[in-house]
Amino acid sequence: MGRLLPSALLVVLAGCAHFADAPGASGILEFSLPTARGALPVHVFVPEQGARKAPVWVVMHGQRRDARAYFQTWLAHARAHEAILVVPEFEKAKWPKSTHYQLGNVRTRQGNAVPRDEWAFTVVDRAVDEALRRAGRSRESARISFYGHGAGAQFVQRYVLHTGGAGVRIAIAANAGWYLLPEATFDFPYGLRDAPIPDSRLREALAAPLLILLGQADLRADGVIRRNAQADAQGTDRFSRGRYFFERSRAAADRLGVALNWKLEEVPGAGHGDEAMLPAAVARLNTASANSD
Repeated sequence: MGRLLPSALLVVLAGCAHFADAPGASGILEFSLPTARGALPVHVFVPEQGARKAPVWVVMHGQRRDARAYFQTWLAHARAHEAILVVPEFEKAKWPKSTHYQLGNVRTRQGNAVPRDEWAFTVVDRAVDEALRRAGRSRESARISFYGHGAGAQFVQRYVLHTGGAGVRIAIAANAGWYLLPEATFDFPYGLRDAPIPDSRLREALAAPLLILLGQADLRADGVIRRNAQADAQGTDRFSRGRYFFERSRAAADRLGVALNWKLEEVPGAGHGDEAMLPAAVARLNTASANSD
C-alpha cells in the first residue's frame, strides 16, 4: 500500500503539474531562456481562467536581483486580477553590472556597441514571447504592461527609450535612481549624446504610455544611489531626479513637436521601498487594462 502524501506536498505537486511545455499551460511556470550570457530564469503565472484575454504584466526586479521575491509579492495581485505575470531573473553571476542589467546591455563597460539581439531589452522581449507561447497566446494578440522599481525602473525607462515602446499598454518606472535624459546635453548613458537612439525612435518613445511613479519621501541622498557629476545634475535624491527627468522630457517633446504621452505621479508618504509603491502601481495597471481593448 502506498504512503499518503502530506497535504503541503500535494499543494506543491499540484502547482508543478502546470509546468507543461505544451501551449495552453496555466498556473506557475518556470523556464530557462538561452542567451549569450547564459540561461535566463523566467518565472511565470498564467491564470486558470485562461490566457486569451488576460492582461500581461512584466515585472522587473531591483538591484538585489531578487526576482523570486518579486514574483511571490506580485503573485497574489496577478491571481486577484487574472493577469499573466512574467518576471525575468537577471542573475548577478551572468549580468553582474548595471551596464548589463538596468542599462540594457546596449554598450560594454568600455563603450563598445553590443549586438541588438544581445541587449537585455531584446532578451526580455524574447522571454515574454516564450511565456505567452507556453500560455497558448501570441505576442501579436497582447499588449504588455511593464513595472519596475529601483534598478527595475531604470530598466523600464530605458526600455521605452531604446525600443520606442511599441506594443506597450503601460510602462511604470517607480523610484528610479537616475535616468537616461531624452536630450543630448549629456553623454550616454546619462543623455542622448552618442546614444543609439535616433530622433525617430525618440518620437515613438515620447508617444508611448510611460508613467514615472515617485515616492514623495524617497529623499535620501546616500546609500545605494549613484552620485557623480552627471547623475547629480538630475538632483541628489530619487524624488528630485524623477521630477527633473519629467521636466526635461516635456522640453524634449516640445523640441520635437510631439505630444508627450508620459505622466508623473507622486505617492504621498512613500519612501524608496517597493511595498509602499505597489498599491499605486497595481491600480494603474488595472486602469490601463480597463481603458484598453
